[in-house]
Amino acid sequence: MAFMDKDVYRTMACGIAGLSVVADSLAAIKYATVKPIRDEDGVAIDFEISGDYPKFGNIILDS
Repeated sequence: MAFMDKDVYRTMACGIAGLSVVADSLAAIKYATVKPIRDEDGVAIDFEISGDYPKFGNIILDS
């Protein structure tokens, strides 16, 4: 545990959690307008979502 970083940065979900990420992503693409935001190298770093879509498991609540 001494070599573990105290601020964990998770970027990938596996198993059932990964399935809900895929379901939410596909629902957003089907029911809303999704526009990738790219950096200067052309890599997608974020997404701008216009419209509403059904959220199946990964609901991010703004505090």
